[in-house]
Amino acid sequence: MPHSSGGGFHGGGFHGGGGFSGHHYGRGTSNVPLVSRFHYPGATAWLYYTSRGVPHIVYSSQDITKTPKSGGPFAYVLLGIFAVLPIAFIALAGQQHPARVGMNYDMTAIIKDNAGVLSASETFELQSVFNEFRSASGVTPSIVTVNNGDWEPGFLWHDFFPNEKYTLEDYAYSTYVNTFNDESHWLIVYACDKGTKKGNWAFEGMQGDNTDKLLTDKRADAFTESLHTRLLQRDKYSVDTAIAVTLDQYRPELMKVTLNSKLFYICLFMFVMFSLIAFYMFAVAYKPSKVPEIYKNAKLCELTAVYQEPCNYCGGIYIIGMHTTCPHCGAALPAHHYIKDAQGNVVELIQ
Repeated sequence: MPHSSGGGFHGGGFHGGGGFSGHHYGRGTSNVPLVSRFHYPGATAWLYYTSRGVPHIVYSSQDITKTPKSGGPFAYVLLGIFAVLPIAFIALAGQQHPARVGMNYDMTAIIKDNAGVLSASETFELQSVFNEFRSASGVTPSIVTVNNGDWEPGFLWHDFFPNEKYTLEDYAYSTYVNTFNDESHWLIVYACDKGTKKGNWAFEGMQGDNTDKLLTDKRADAFTESLHTRLLQRDKYSVDTAIAVTLDQYRPELMKVTLNSKLFYICLFMFVMFSLIAFYMFAVAYKPSKVPEIYKNAKLCELTAVYQEPCNYCGGIYIIGMHTTCPHCGAALPAHHYIKDAQGNVVELIQ
């Protein structure tokens, strides 16, 4: 911190030197006072002594003997903006709330057992599961079973499309568009060998576009894997039971709040950046600065003219009219005769 290296005089005026040595003590924030060797608007004079006993007068708009105030309420408001607000963004914007599918369509749940693999009692239970799933999500499940030989195209197909392979997915798509006039159903097509429940079998799901926000790829894949696992356990699960149990398992999952990963990482980045700004504000910008040792014993000086002389005991310089004892050694100071103005300022020293 720059400051004068010494000097002195005897007579009117004040100890000084060339140039402007004003400075801040602190970290450059607006709440730190400007200390200058020259008067500026709003500043008052302060007298202090250096370690060598030399008096100095500086000017400041605040008390230079006290630690400057920190950011105050304004800084706490900024902390809330730069640190708390991103946390709220992460909590709110990072969440993805599922929306039920609108129920303004023909919500009939279709159960067509063309392959004869569904039992009457289990079909009734499956219908109940479909209704519960539709009430919870707005999506209407349906199932169509078919024998393998019935869904595979005949000779005419191969005659017209010799290079194309017709798949169960193609059949499921065709069944959906020919059965429903909406995009809110979830159709499961189950195909197997005729006359057996344990032979070659396959299933294919077909969902309408309106179900995509609920039946996401991740959820649909999990459902498919779980259903496939149960259909492999044919001694434990029939086709009806496997579908019913799996739908019951995933119905609560559909309406759970999930994390929007893209928004989450954006908000996390904002939180880190704003937290660094808040840290800078409090740890650096608004951190109270220490009072320099040379200012701790400074006193207001309202004298319009400054007269100084050395102490007879220690030789330290003091300002006449400011002290009754030496500010350096505490010795009694000799009496001086001087003229003061109406405000009590020394205006003339009588020799």
